[in-house]
Amino acid sequence: MTTPTPVRPTLRVVRDPRPGLIVECPVASCVEVRFTPGLVSRWRIEESPGHLVPISQEDHHFTFVVFAGRPDEDYRPLRLVRFRPDRDCDVEERELHVLPSLRREPQPA
Repeated sequence: MTTPTPVRPTLRVVRDPRPGLIVECPVASCVEVRFTPGLVSRWRIEESPGHLVPISQEDHHFTFVVFAGRPDEDYRPLRLVRFRPDRDCDVEERELHVLPSLRREPQPA
């Protein structure tokens, strides 16, 4: 009798994404968006598409699980905003597109 090899979800890390970046991730994988920490500024999720579910949110990094979404769904961008807690205005906005893929990435041996 053979024991099935467990499938570990893929984790794709994106550091300081440029605006408009397109990232393709397998369904059921995780994507982590990391920003270089500033002295005072913080980041927040302004808008998240339905196929991305946040599982971790910190001041400078966010982790999402990627789902397939509906075939008729328009894949909206993930919008993240940098702000300063001591001011009442946003400093910067980044949009990136995380597209689900049905391809599985090879697992390390």
